[in-house]
Amino acid sequence: MAVVGLVQPVASAAPAVPAGWQVVKGGDVRAFSNTFYSAANNYYVTTEIDYGGIFRTGLRAAAGAVGAREQYTFTYDPTSQKWSIKSNANGLYVTAELDYPGGDYGLLRARASEINLWERFELWYSSSENRYALRAHNGLFVSTELKFKDHLVGMLRARHDKIEAWEKFIIT
Repeated sequence: MAVVGLVQPVASAAPAVPAGWQVVKGGDVRAFSNTFYSAANNYYVTTEIDYGGIFRTGLRAAAGAVGAREQYTFTYDPTSQKWSIKSNANGLYVTAELDYPGGDYGLLRARASEINLWERFELWYSSSENRYALRAHNGLFVSTELKFKDHLVGMLRARHDKIEAWEKFIIT
């Protein structure tokens, strides 16, 4: 079932998007609070507040249940026609870290106090799959990193040019 209150998605042509996927516009709904989880590993996305270094406040699909760290507010900006995501755990906006090198490139972190380019996402929806995907400012889709090791398994990164299994999310 689609998120209640959102306007029907608008068809959009994009070469890397499978048939049936459409960009979600906000319409009359400008914000909604929800949880979301990775369809790839069936874990809720959490804000890793206790992590150190560049992984502090990283978004990771690793929670088996919903708590304070798994709550997010999605807000639509009709001017940019993009969505921002705020972590309710720390009150900060989710950023795609586009200046990180190598395997850390595109890491999602809840660390921004204001919305700029790196905090804006396209929200895509497939009604036949009842799944969502996020595309960051770099034009790449957010993936759940299932091949990362140990405490980094499930980290979210804007790094894939297609919507495949690791790029699908369920918003509840």
